[in-house]
Amino acid sequence: MVGLALVVTLTAPDLQPAGQLGATRTVLKGCVQVDTGVLRLAINGRCRANEHRVTLVSTTSNVVQGRILVCIDHNDSTRYLPAHRKCRKADKAVYFRTPVQSGAIGATGATGATGGVGATGLTGSTGATGPAFSGYYGSFYDTSTQVNPVASIARPMTLNEVTDGVNGVIANGISVTSASRFTMANPGVYDIEFSAQVDKTDSGSDDIDIWLAKNSANLAWTNTKQTLVGSTEEKYIAAWNFVVSAVAGDYFELMWSSADLNMQIVSVSDAVGPARPGVPGLIVNVTQVR
Repeated sequence: MVGLALVVTLTAPDLQPAGQLGATRTVLKGCVQVDTGVLRLAINGRCRANEHRVTLVSTTSNVVQGRILVCIDHNDSTRYLPAHRKCRKADKAVYFRTPVQSGAIGATGATGATGGVGATGLTGSTGATGPAFSGYYGSFYDTSTQVNPVASIARPMTLNEVTDGVNGVIANGISVTSASRFTMANPGVYDIEFSAQVDKTDSGSDDIDIWLAKNSANLAWTNTKQTLVGSTEEKYIAAWNFVVSAVAGDYFELMWSSADLNMQIVSVSDAVGPARPGVPGLIVNVTQVR
């Protein structure tokens, strides 16, 4: 026997398809004789008076559970429905059965609209307070004239106005000791700025070197050389800055040297016509930056 896996619907004039779903495709149309059960192909879809119409169709969904037996005569290949579910001897049997199967997956639907914005989450807890930045500072100056009695030796620049709150001096965490050492009481990074008014009392050209020392030791690559040319009336301003790292108790000094005995760091007293303040020979400002 030959088995064909098809989804089928059997219809007749007095029988409606049970539970038929979806579109169907006709597989076979025929007429069954009432007395003999012989199935013949219908011409123009018309059956005779003693025949019932039979249609076998295929559909995309399950319509009929079970199977239908059609017999094929071995002599003339006519088809008939057997009366007792058995074909005559030597005839072929064809089964039409209905497997349970799924239809093709449909196309993906359109994307839905974007949902509304959700509610704002709760505010997180406040973080721990970071360490406070103290911002230590000191501003000092000198009103004397610093001379060079011995040529070509290293000498520190000195300060004589160093008391906080006196004559314009302000200081917090920075102090001046031994007249030349500006000392940090707290660790940090500091900006050291200075301005020195340099003068020479003779003619010709002479050099002055200015550099920075830390804890009485010269700091590498901090020297600057300036050349002064002219008479006693000409003055030069040496002014720049250093950024240094310090621990508590470190001290720094501005050092200078010249081969000219007439080189000096000079202050100028108050003047009149118009009245104007004096000029410090040296100003030093120290500010903590971190």
